[in-house]
This record gives sequence, structure tokens and C-alpha cells, in this order.
Amino acid sequence: MTVHRCAMPECPREATGIFCPDHYVQLEPSQAKWLVRWEIKLARCEDEGTKQHMREQLHGYTQEAVRAIKSAEATALMEGMRR
Repeated sequence: MTVHRCAMPECPREATGIFCPDHYVQLEPSQAKWLVRWEIKLARCEDEGTKQHMREQLHGYTQEAVRAIKSAEATALMEGMRR
């Protein structure tokens, strides 16, 4: 596995998948499974054209996951401020 920076903007932690463990667990289970499935499909793909298309799709799914995590964090912050 290649270690790189987490996909969450401004997160300095390392990740072996798309997200670091702390951000990965914030995903909805179905979304987390979907991202892992795409990573696996991409790794197994042999056709370079298909692989590029899959990378682009995975990038879009990753950005969607980033927005979902940010939204959940904002909601949690607002709930914490109400208490």
C-alpha cells in the first residue's frame, strides 16, 4: 500500500486508502463500501483508457464524500454549540 495524505482538505494525517482512519469512519457505511469497491476495481483494471475513466469517476465520488464529511462535521459543531 502506498501511504499518502488524506483526501480531506487541510488534514495532515497519512492514509493508505482515500481517507485517513479518522475521516474514513465518518463516512456513511454504504459510501465507504462504494469508495473501497471503486479502489479495488481501479487496481484490477488493465485497460488504460478504462482506468483513466475510473480514476475520474473515483475523484468525483471522493469529492462527494469530502462534502458529506464536511456537512456532518458542520452539523456536529452546530449541535455542540446548542448545548
